[in-house]
Amino acid sequence: MESKVLIVTSPNDWHWAISLEYLWNQIQSGVDVGILDLSYVGELNLRSLAKELIDKKSLRVKVIRFLRANNAPVYLFRNFRRSNVRSMDFAGSVFETKQFLEKDDCPEILNSVVEQAGMLRPDRASKNIINREYRKYLEITRALDRIDFSNVSEVVTVNGRFTKNATVKNWASSRNKTVSLIEFGSSKTSFEHFEIGPHSMIETEQKIEKLWAKGGFGRTPIAQSFLKRDIKDRDPVGVDWRAGMSLGKIPTSSYEKICTFFASTEAEYAGVGDSVPEGFFTNQKDAFAGLLKALDPEVWQIFLRRHPSPPGREGLDAESHLWDAFAEVANVKIISPNSDVDSFALGMNSDLVANFCSTLAMDFIAAGKQEVITLGTAPWNSRIKSRFTPSTISIKTFLRNPMDKISAEDTYPWAFFCATFGTEFKLLEYVEEKKYWDFRSDLVQNKHRLFRRLPLRSS
Repeated sequence: MESKVLIVTSPNDWHWAISLEYLWNQIQSGVDVGILDLSYVGELNLRSLAKELIDKKSLRVKVIRFLRANNAPVYLFRNFRRSNVRSMDFAGSVFETKQFLEKDDCPEILNSVVEQAGMLRPDRASKNIINREYRKYLEITRALDRIDFSNVSEVVTVNGRFTKNATVKNWASSRNKTVSLIEFGSSKTSFEHFEIGPHSMIETEQKIEKLWAKGGFGRTPIAQSFLKRDIKDRDPVGVDWRAGMSLGKIPTSSYEKICTFFASTEAEYAGVGDSVPEGFFTNQKDAFAGLLKALDPEVWQIFLRRHPSPPGREGLDAESHLWDAFAEVANVKIISPNSDVDSFALGMNSDLVANFCSTLAMDFIAAGKQEVITLGTAPWNSRIKSRFTPSTISIKTFLRNPMDKISAEDTYPWAFFCATFGTEFKLLEYVEEKKYWDFRSDLVQNKHRLFRRLPLRSS
């Protein structure tokens, strides 16, 4: 097996789109790399079995054919489903001694369970989900144990937070292999390579600084253009987080001053975020509690604006329990994820805007607002140090002392990164009207050309 191996653990098109483009980039650069397909390992339901048997036209199949036609090393691991299915109740053993699934029970499955269960603290009601994800973890581990990785020095996989990807990451790390991750870049047709992971604010901050340093004269207008885009046009997958908001709508208040805390979604980061330095707020719940201690309750009305629900998932609320303890606090009003309150209008009409790691902070600063503080690890903190307040003491210090002036220009490195990061696809295009990736039209002008051998750069 090659010294570097890209392991794909899902049959989903987006996994294969990113994987093909990264692999092709590495091959063209002369890297000794192969690809291992574990897409259907651990997929025990009948739908997956049927899909595996009839999977003839998916992007996965097209990619494998293309790579084989170009003599790229492709390894397929057959799923030994029948010999491996057995009765098991991992969830039952967990809930014998505790009420909720915790990271230490099986760190590889936590993120996927949280996302599917719709709760940050999965309980007995999520038993089937927990057992299903645990079986995936066992099957991927078993598959990896059967493969000879003695010549492999680096393992690459997609994203790193889903059960099967997380299992690959932890399995390889425990065997002293270098592990890196790939994810989409700034668009559906670009990829980015991460040494720590796409959910690391520390690594993202380093990437922002590097990209800005080599951005040249064109970087400022690109950043300005990005900040003018609608929210839905910024997201690589096109989610419109403002879809349910009424333009200009804000709640009323009888207090002298208003502070709005913009909560971020935690479900995506469950079990995969950066470690928090000692003395800093450990999470946004702690940060909000610290904010309350710093503000006079007789003076300040505090709006907790929870992160909007993604369109189509309004019924799921994984994080409601985080804020239960604040529901009865007299000067706190919680704005639900499904509220039509206009977040931007509310922030611009607040005397203080606080966030843990919400990109809205950049929008407010770009719009000229000075009273903006970030309480958690975020990729803009080193650029805007005067607004980083990771403890109650630092919040009080900020409020007590004159503010250093900040400007829209301070947001440009972040905006430039969001607009341009990643390596552009060379082989695939995204067909917007059909919502899928396919080989570029100029590569498939006739049905045979796609599988002709393309010239490889000499190593």
